[in-house]
Amino acid sequence: RGRAAAGPTLQLQATTAAALEPTAPSLTQFSAAIALPGYSMAPRGRTTQAAAWWPAGGDSVVVYWVTPRNAAISLRGALRGDTLSGDVWYTSVESGTEFQLGRFTAVRRRTAGR
Repeated sequence: RGRAAAGPTLQLQATTAAALEPTAPSLTQFSAAIALPGYSMAPRGRTTQAAAWWPAGGDSVVVYWVTPRNAAISLRGALRGDTLSGDVWYTSVESGTEFQLGRFTAVRRRTAGR
């Protein structure tokens, strides 16, 4: 299993996703990296798991990844200023059954020089 990140990490990038998620309602998909204890599993030697994100109308976005246990996790939320908040959803890839796991909040951390 991959090394644990220093804490929860969500990076939304402006680069096109390497592999499009076929179940997404949008063909406009971008790369993301996620480290969310209990929800993501980074590959050996990495601190984050690859994910995809796409705009979902207005100020809303979806961040989506599939776990090695054949389940999809999605963060569905609204971006307001530097804060992304919303719901965490679990979807069984086999049956399509989904349920809400909880809520999340992510706040952009400013880096030096920006």
